[in-house]
Amino acid sequence: MARPQKTLDMPQFLETLGRMAQGRDHGSVPQRPDKDAKVERDVIDSFVQGRKIEDYKQALEYHGFIYVPADRLPTLRDGTRATEGQWRSVSLRMAFTENEVLAHFPRGPEEFDVWCQGQLRARAARSGLILPH
Repeated sequence: MARPQKTLDMPQFLETLGRMAQGRDHGSVPQRPDKDAKVERDVIDSFVQGRKIEDYKQALEYHGFIYVPADRLPTLRDGTRATEGQWRSVSLRMAFTENEVLAHFPRGPEEFDVWCQGQLRARAARSGLILPH
């Protein structure tokens, strides 16, 4: 049986995320440790909503993105090394980490696909090309 969907109070949800990110407690009322862990899990599950980069892989590859692990990325200008791998596209001249893909396209791979198509159309228009619909 499917778990019923809960509606979220967005301000409360964002406040909880902020406290979790800062490592602070989960409110002014002391809670049992097991309840804190459950609240944290519920907030994270609601935020991610089961999305995984594998859900986006087909759209990424369709638009020419290839995955480059962190150890194969060049050293950054400040001399540091990347800690996360990136999905890179030569044709679109952009790169995303897995977390960036999940955060910027929360509605799923379809939203990413539509965004990429818009980017391609904009680049083509700047070059004087008209792409078919």
